[in-house]
Amino acid sequence: MAYSSFISQKKSEENIQALTDAEIISIPKATLENLAKSNSNWLRFLKIIAEKEYVELEKWIFNHQKDKAQQRYLDLITTQPEYIKEIPLHYIASYLGVTQRHLSRIRANITY
Repeated sequence: MAYSSFISQKKSEENIQALTDAEIISIPKATLENLAKSNSNWLRFLKIIAEKEYVELEKWIFNHQKDKAQQRYLDLITTQPEYIKEIPLHYIASYLGVTQRHLSRIRANITY
């Protein structure tokens, strides 16, 4: 579930799919709100999660505005090299905001 959907409790515009085996823990929003009321550590934890979500979203938007696709791909190789090995290229292309064909051209121009 998208974080904004969690907050608003409305259907998400995103479709999130695990590409590898994953353990998913689902905690209803009402449960987290009750935990936050009962213990300030939970409130602190939720604040940290919200801040991290915001920073990641801002970084993603900024990078998509200022960087060309090739630079975004190079950044992905540097920061998340395991993604390149494990995630099918059409998903990486979608994340970078390019077609799979354009991603192939980018990859062909990069020397490792």
